[in-house]
Amino acid sequence: MLQPEELALALEMIAADVRRFSLSLPGQDDMYWTILDADELYDVTKEPVTYGVGSLNDDAESLRRLIQDIQDQDVHGLGLLLAEKVLPVLNNLYHRVYGESA
Repeated sequence: MLQPEELALALEMIAADVRRFSLSLPGQDDMYWTILDADELYDVTKEPVTYGVGSLNDDAESLRRLIQDIQDQDVHGLGLLLAEKVLPVLNNLYHRVYGESA
């Protein structure tokens, strides 16, 4: 399991790359596959059956709204909620910049 310090360092490295390379979300190839049921997402003994489609543009807009609506509030778990919205965007940026999987 990652230690809090390791996770914080990873997040700092992500932020540094975004700033260094002025990365932004391109408008093309907006849609991606997702597994809708959290129980299926983490049960690798069975093939998931509740696939859905996500939208990077929708994710970005949700993130903007979320930041605007609650940036001055003390909301428990806000950072983790933001991570859920930003991870698909970061994954897409990585593949666009480097064109490969890690």
